[in-house]
Amino acid sequence: MLASCAKPGTAAGGLWLSESELNALPTSGPAWDQVRSAASGWPGGQAVLSSNDSTHDVDTMAAALVAARTDDGALRSRVCATVESLPGAGLSRALELGRSLPGYVIAADLTGCAIDEPWLRSVLTRPLQGHSGGGNLLETAQRSANNWGAMARAAVSAAAAFLDDGALLAEMGRAHREYAGEAVSPERLQYTDTSWHADPADKAGINRPGATIGGQDVSGVIPEDQRRTGEFAWPPPCGNYPFGGLQGEVTAAVILDRAGAVSFRAGSNALVRAAAWLYGHGCPATGDDRFVTPLLNRLGGSSFPVDPSAGPGKVAAWSAWTHG
Repeated sequence: MLASCAKPGTAAGGLWLSESELNALPTSGPAWDQVRSAASGWPGGQAVLSSNDSTHDVDTMAAALVAARTDDGALRSRVCATVESLPGAGLSRALELGRSLPGYVIAADLTGCAIDEPWLRSVLTRPLQGHSGGGNLLETAQRSANNWGAMARAAVSAAAAFLDDGALLAEMGRAHREYAGEAVSPERLQYTDTSWHADPADKAGINRPGATIGGQDVSGVIPEDQRRTGEFAWPPPCGNYPFGGLQGEVTAAVILDRAGAVSFRAGSNALVRAAAWLYGHGCPATGDDRFVTPLLNRLGGSSFPVDPSAGPGKVAAWSAWTHG
């Protein structure tokens, strides 16, 4: 049975899933087998926050899902030991912290395990190499319009929901709406002069509906990540950065939507528009980027293909089972 861990600020009950939602999920099939396999192979032990290559965070999330769904007390105790080890984890940059922290926070919420709350609050502003002028995780979440900022917004949103910090949730909601192309105040996102911005005088994290460049449809383009494949060209080139950024932003949007801070479909369903533009131009989600498609389908109303045997994402994981 899922521990009683829902925060007052998470209106839907639970940061990622409520007890009733989790208990309604099947314990058979390829998607469940993926989660169970990851939990079985999970080493436990010290949390890892300093590596882009580690899957310890999302495997901890798998262990938490299995522990909560099957009422496995021994596995839950191992998850608790790991999330309680977070203050002892080494740090590197805001990017690695942004990628790694959400899985552990979601795991703690699923199992009712404790995270040292003073540490969780302080790590958001710990001096780290950030992006777009940000000197820590929070500033990167507020300023970066690319994948660094998306990962950071996922991590700060998860921490804010776990801490039941309404002001911080509202700030991440504001940042997400700005990224999605809605009018907000104050505007904080920083941009380059990349030619993928449809309107150089009115830039957005995701190009707004109806946006064109040279007569070509660029509604849904994520300019600051699309530029990593090269400046504007047609047909557009494919690269891994746009879907990588969507992994972070979709994770943030799920958490913020459940907390009542912002609609998942902000910016005229900007996240779905971004994925649809990529699919429509021969750049589908592959590998760990497939994590976003069940979430986009469930919360955004899209119908992107879902692989039930897809593995974990970079920021969170196992959505083919939890949201497929």
